[in-house]
Amino acid sequence: MTLLGNVLLVVVLCLNSVLGALARSDGPQAANRTRDGASRGNTGLGRCTAMAYGSGYTTTWRYDARGRPISETQTIAATAYTTLYAYDAADRLRTLTYPTGEVVTTTYSSQGLAASLVGANVYVQDTRYDAAGRVISRTLGSGAAQWQTQYTYYAWTTPNGQGRLQQLRSGTAAQPGQLQDLSYTYDAVGNVRTILDAVNSNQRQCFQYPGLPARAGDPLDRLTRATTSADTAQLCTTPAGAANYSEGYDYYKGGSLKRKGAADNSNDGLYTYGDASHPHAATGYRGNSYSYDAVGNMTGRVVSGV
Repeated sequence: MTLLGNVLLVVVLCLNSVLGALARSDGPQAANRTRDGASRGNTGLGRCTAMAYGSGYTTTWRYDARGRPISETQTIAATAYTTLYAYDAADRLRTLTYPTGEVVTTTYSSQGLAASLVGANVYVQDTRYDAAGRVISRTLGSGAAQWQTQYTYYAWTTPNGQGRLQQLRSGTAAQPGQLQDLSYTYDAVGNVRTILDAVNSNQRQCFQYPGLPARAGDPLDRLTRATTSADTAQLCTTPAGAANYSEGYDYYKGGSLKRKGAADNSNDGLYTYGDASHPHAATGYRGNSYSYDAVGNMTGRVVSGV
């Protein structure tokens, strides 16, 4: 559990009988932990049962005879919020009872995979899988508010496809692609090569990588160019379509983004990283500057020309 703020950072590790905590504060703060005894209906298995940190903040847990958590109570400013968990014989979560009293029930397919999620409303009515355990359809909601998402995959033997997602369609039963209809292609190592958006006038986004073996420019085979393309050969060379774009990307040796701009290197924006305490947080871009607090939250942004 992590509480991030200006005055307190608490990290608690509670794995079986291993327990630890790290606290940092501007003042005297404490994180007190209790391991499982046989009291309060627990089973003495050495699991974490209570934690108190700051002022007025506590969390307690209870477990069943199999060591599964059956309740969690968080007390915040003297108000307790309890979440309850119940399981089936296969140790899968069956019901989740929220502090509001809503009970959400999960059912499972014959493969043991989550099939539906129903509480005060029908959140997921049905989920179906293929023999490999990949989702092939999911129905959300019920009645007039019902939507379906369908997934199709490349054959395992298709070059560059190899069982990866080929098409994603969302809509009603009568119009399965009404909301979303995306088709994907890949390169030889599984990077997304193109995304064709049938709902948006068949616009295709095209993504370019150095390739394998990696070439100069990015030896880690990261994205180096993205374009809305009309090239039938999918070469990522001609921007086309509504709101088209073509961007190039470059990276520092440490992995941070160095440059983002036009694919022809014109009008580039260069990222700088000048804060040794946050080596992966950009401190400058196109004349703008950024600053951060001790835990990495952005605390300041100065926009050039404003």
